[in-house]
Formats: sequence, C-alpha cells, structure tokens
Amino acid sequence: MKRVQALRTIVLFVVLSQSFLSATPGLAGGNAYSKNLTGTDLRQEVNPRFTADGENVIYMEFTGDPDNPAPWDYRLLLTDRNGFGVKALTLPGVLDFQVLANGRDLLFVQMVLPPDGFGGFDTVGSRVVRQLKRLNLETQSEQIVETDAAQSLAAVYAAVGLELAGYFLHGDILSVSPAATNRVSIVNDPAGQSIRILQRAAGKPEADRTLLHSDLYLTQQDLPWRPSVIWLDEFSLISNNYESAAEDASAGRFAINRIDLRTGVTTLLYASGRVRPFPRLALNNTGSVVYFQQNGGNGVTELWGLNLTTGYADKIYETLAEPGTPRCSPDGASLVFTQLENQDFDIIRLDLERNRIRSLAAN
Repeated sequence: MKRVQALRTIVLFVVLSQSFLSATPGLAGGNAYSKNLTGTDLRQEVNPRFTADGENVIYMEFTGDPDNPAPWDYRLLLTDRNGFGVKALTLPGVLDFQVLANGRDLLFVQMVLPPDGFGGFDTVGSRVVRQLKRLNLETQSEQIVETDAAQSLAAVYAAVGLELAGYFLHGDILSVSPAATNRVSIVNDPAGQSIRILQRAAGKPEADRTLLHSDLYLTQQDLPWRPSVIWLDEFSLISNNYESAAEDASAGRFAINRIDLRTGVTTLLYASGRVRPFPRLALNNTGSVVYFQQNGGNGVTELWGLNLTTGYADKIYETLAEPGTPRCSPDGASLVFTQLENQDFDIIRLDLERNRIRSLAAN
C-alpha cells in the first residue's frame, strides 16, 4: 500500500502541477466520444499534448521505481490520435515539455547525470545537470539549448516559459501576458488567511493593484490550492477564487471571473459550491470556452464548458474516475487529458462533437 501511495502522490504532483483531465467509458454526458489511448495498469501516463497538426499526442510515461518515485522519472512517448504506433521520443529524466508553434519541434527539460557518471539526482545539489533540449519530431534529433547544474529548477522553467511547480509554491507566483505587456502575481497575504492576485507595476511596488481576493482552501492531500490565471489577451484574463462559508471554511464555493486590467473591473462568470478546486482551469483553442469540473454526486465528476461569449455553461462529460485539466486540439474538436482510476493513470482523448469517448495507446 505504501508503494502505491508513494507513486500516486508523485504522479499527482506532476499531473496537478502541469494539467490533466479524464473520462471513463460507460458514463454518457454531453455530445462527447472518449477513448483510452494508453489502457495499461503497468505504466503511469500523464501530461498529454496534441502535436500542432492534431494527428498525434505526446505524453510522459513513468519509468522509475514505484517505491521511490521522483518528478523526473519520465520519458516522452508519441502516439497517433487513436492510440496506435506508440514510440519513445526521449530517454528517462524528463520533467516537463512544450510543443512549439512550428509543429515540428518541442522543448523539454531533462535531468541528467554529470559527465563523471557519479552521484544521484538531487533537486538542490550541484550533482544534477538540468538540460533544456529541443527535439525535432520529424528526425527525432536532439539539440541542447542550455545546460545548468546550479541554476534552480524554477529559474530554468521561467527562462523557457514552461510551468512545473509554480502553482504549488507558497510564495509569489508570477504570470505574464502573451506579449509581456502586463504582469500579475498570486501572493499570500502576510497573515496567511487569504490570497491576492496583484497587477504588478514594473519597478514601482507601491503602484501594485489588487485585482482579486480569495480565501485559502485547504486540501486533504497537502497540495496547496492556488488560483488559475489564463490570459485572454494583453489586458484581460480569467481567474478563480474561493469564498469560504462563515460557519465552515471547507463548505464554501469557487467562482470563475473575468478581470479587465484596463479598468480593474472583475466580472463574475460562474460560481457554485459544486465546482472542484483541482485541476486548474483550461481554455479552448479559440479562447471562447473555459473548462472546469464540478462534483456530480455519488462519486461522479463532471467536465463543464463555460462559453465566454454567451455566459452559458454546459456539461460535456461525466466520469467515476479522477479527471484533470484538458488540452485542446488545434481544430478545437478534441481534448486530451490524464485519467486516474483504480490507482492507474491513462491518457484519454475526448471528441467533443461525437457521443463517444476514446483512450489512446492501448497496451
């Protein structure tokens, strides 16, 4: 049992700190078709992303020791959208990756042993070498972009715009608009009883502006909840906050909001006591729909889409598994996400326009 719990905890850390979503065949909900692309209880597969053409899915597969797992115990695999033709793209040691807009390359951060081959991986010691690499998907050739044995992991990720553990840090979390015009930070209040989202004024901390307040939400798994920040453009973003009930801090509600940085006005879009704290909010490919999850009762989790144009929210899918944050295909017709069921993580593809589900990379 300890082995299963240790592996589940570290996989949850990787999945929640990046993003994930899932679905279980047999539960209808909305006009969606889902398929399990991995379908195996021998490996843990997480963090899927579509390639730029939408024809393939790249994801991370756990390769470490279940009794002593680590966040870098992953390699990258590629499968077609139906779960066939699975092939390895990298050696183990991958922490996170990002598919580039050109559709041919991806960036990934990999932990590697130093040249002398001695010493183990360590997140703070100098024995670890972190390499930022570029991988060409057509030739599978790798190019080292940067190597640093001393720089902190957070600094490496900040340099490339990747996201790893930022949403689970207790300190100041910075988010920058697409063209770097504006910056906002997620900050704990000094008293530790609430969270604020601040608009940062470059070089003028006295001019920082509070955009949104949130009460603290305490999780059962000691994974601190932090608001999502999703940029719609240079001057508007989507975020969420928690409002605790006066008599019971755990019986409050989560709200989804649009924030206009030009005016400082926050508009409530949706709020309910059924909205789940995890995973993070996600946006579709056109920036018109925000995906979130709600508790449906009797152990059911529901995936919902909030239309930012009409203001209406619709249930897309429901499952008895533990879902995570979806990633949208380039054409907007499909989502991919990680699904946790019976201590096993798999990759799921959800086709939004068909009343079915599909799981990729069936083993």
